[in-house]
Amino acid sequence: MRLPLIALLKQLPERCGSAGKAAIEPDTAKTPEVREFLLICFAGLLLAAAINWGLYSRVLNLEYPWNTFLFNPEVRFSDFFQHLNAAENLNPYWEENAKEAVYQPFAYLIYFIFGKFGSWSYAVFLAISFAVWLSLFLTALPYKQIWRRSIVGVVLLLVQYPVWMAVDRGNSDLLLAGVAGWALWLLWRQRFWWGATLIGLLAAFKISPAVFALCWLAKRKYWPVLFAGGLAVVVELASFKMLLTSFSMSIYGLKEHLDIYTYLYIYGNSGFMYNCTLYGWVKLLLMYWLPLRFVVFFYKIPAVAVGGYLAWKAFMAKSLYKIAGLTAIIFILCPHFSMDYRLLYLVGPLLLLWQSGAAATEKRALSRLYALIFIPKHYLFLPGTWISVSSFINPVLLLILAWWLIRNWSPPLQAPHLSKIKPSSPTML
Repeated sequence: MRLPLIALLKQLPERCGSAGKAAIEPDTAKTPEVREFLLICFAGLLLAAAINWGLYSRVLNLEYPWNTFLFNPEVRFSDFFQHLNAAENLNPYWEENAKEAVYQPFAYLIYFIFGKFGSWSYAVFLAISFAVWLSLFLTALPYKQIWRRSIVGVVLLLVQYPVWMAVDRGNSDLLLAGVAGWALWLLWRQRFWWGATLIGLLAAFKISPAVFALCWLAKRKYWPVLFAGGLAVVVELASFKMLLTSFSMSIYGLKEHLDIYTYLYIYGNSGFMYNCTLYGWVKLLLMYWLPLRFVVFFYKIPAVAVGGYLAWKAFMAKSLYKIAGLTAIIFILCPHFSMDYRLLYLVGPLLLLWQSGAAATEKRALSRLYALIFIPKHYLFLPGTWISVSSFINPVLLLILAWWLIRNWSPPLQAPHLSKIKPSSPTML
């Protein structure tokens, strides 16, 4: 008699809508793009460890930020525990020891639950986050054998620098990006309402992932988007009701925390480090010529222009991996502040690329570019600052990725064993 857990794992791809026989035939299981992605990410991690942990730390005895490609060890896991402290008494925006309580009330209800695990709270958060990612990889990786999907999924989780960064920082995007990946996968499998439900819950936790509703709009699925928006509003209002303070006081307290956040991370240089947005370039070019408040305001012009153009291209695209990729780039590239752990939101579009019917040359080229974005690049810093060159390299790579996704590739050659699949099949999306 088979163990129930093993039987469930074997049924997971079929239950959740894996590409199954349509997209994981033995002939298509040869995936050089996956191997190349893993090798580039692994080589990037080794190079960063050799330079930051080896040369800078051991040989030259340099201190932070030269001696690591992660966050300051003195504030390790701080994001998680700051929000955990804020949620301790369900009074996040007025708690004395709460710092940067900038999430919506639903998020603090979740942190309140994590707080019930005491000293194990962060371990439970990591376990749930890794379970979400591994279940996604078990379902979405383009391999027929479950043992191969399991091994590649674990390796994929370990070699991604954004995962290390999110764990080191203790940021909730480690979990939210995995949920967003599941939402995109459900959309690809035409489970529109289930995917929209996840988007609604994400928007209730943190408003920024709501941008992924663009993927449903691009597929002309308007009712699920309305449902997701309504779900987010209902969950948010119910969460406000469960806080100890009144609705108006909670709104006022949230605004006060957002003002502090803006001062530290947008006007100050705290958000300049490990940043992936265009704001770094604009701030560097204009901060010595214009008052900072004008720089912050001026940035809205290129951000809206680039974000609007990419949104229009995503709305007009046909392939879901292009729509999802462009949407993720908007999410990362256009705000004033996006740290490296937000690159995790590119993993969902990458999985869709590997499962798509795109040409092999396109898959390999895009996978290499994704990998270059995913590796750490904190080798040099601006003189007298903690601002690394990565803050200026990653936005350029994201723009190149956007251009490649917009570019019109030649249609893929259809394999003989896929000739009977209808065009409406998710394999051909």
